[in-house]
Amino acid sequence: DAFRGARGFLRDAHRGWRGMRGGPQRREGPIERRGPRDSFDPDRRGDYDGDPAIEDALRVCERIAFNDDKLECLRVVRRAGFFSREALGVCGGIPHADDVVECVSAIADRSYGPGSTRVCAGMPFADDKIACLRQQALRPGDDPGGRRDPGVDSAMRACEGIPFADDKLKCLAQVRGARYFSQEAVQVCAEIPFADDKTRCIGIVRDRPYGPGVTRICRSIPFVDDKIRCLDENAGR
Repeated sequence: DAFRGARGFLRDAHRGWRGMRGGPQRREGPIERRGPRDSFDPDRRGDYDGDPAIEDALRVCERIAFNDDKLECLRVVRRAGFFSREALGVCGGIPHADDVVECVSAIADRSYGPGSTRVCAGMPFADDKIACLRQQALRPGDDPGGRRDPGVDSAMRACEGIPFADDKLKCLAQVRGARYFSQEAVQVCAEIPFADDKTRCIGIVRDRPYGPGVTRICRSIPFVDDKIRCLDENAGR
């Protein structure tokens, strides 16, 4: 009797903890079966054979501890057409199951460049990582070639140096979808110490060419507003 009582106490405590974390409660009585899509069997993946990114997504789901979250993750993957393997690496590093499911859902059928996912992986909290992935996904009309431009990567690194996540996301919003950046102009922006001014500077030099003489002069100007105005007025020279 003492053993049964202790087991019941532990079961009730586990249900209470699941309730506090906002997860679905364990069902009492018969479990309703909705069909084969609700059955998680990692050995039955015939639908996805040959797609490494889908396989990676399934592995992310497998690592989830709670069955309800694991099944929801699997449903997200089965509805998706493709995944970015780099973005899946960000989701796989998130510790909490419900955040993992939200992350996998956020990146389904979205494309990313390696620079953008690197920045998102460096965000401190799961909410910030997911918000970054949503923001940095390529949209219709974006130039995917810009992701390979070294100036774009330099601009992302300038944003990475901003300490607070909200300010970092504002800066990254100026980089997303850009075709190119002048690396010399980005260097001028990167040296600006204040997040708002740095973000404004990145937005001004986006997709605009600069000669080395112009950026050298603008860099030498001591005051931030004058430095940014120099870049704004002298693009293309």
